[in-house]
Amino acid sequence: MRQLAGRLTAPGALDQVPHPQLADAAWALGHAGALDEQLASQLLQHSQQQAAHGQLDVQGLAEVLDALAAAKFRPSPPVLNQLLTAADPLSRCRSSQELGALLSALGRLGYQPDDRF
Repeated sequence: MRQLAGRLTAPGALDQVPHPQLADAAWALGHAGALDEQLASQLLQHSQQQAAHGQLDVQGLAEVLDALAAAKFRPSPPVLNQLLTAADPLSRCRSSQELGALLSALGRLGYQPDDRF
């Protein structure tokens, strides 16, 4: 598992993995104790970039955040604020189920939104 984590930290490696598999990999690495803070931060940054370019939907974002929460990774509120600003989930959400999944993942991360959200 640590070899997989090491491969994912290589430059450009996250771009080669489709998002559903990326969330699954993050979940598996977290449960195996192989998801370190560096890789978790890279996953968040990658997700933010994907969301900003419309390549990551709200459900995909929820899955990544849920995997990080399961691994007990706790990004700072400013990092999550930036991610949510880039993702703009309120205008891009296609269903109440997507929004519920995102809110659940954010709650598991211990996120408390500021007044913008």
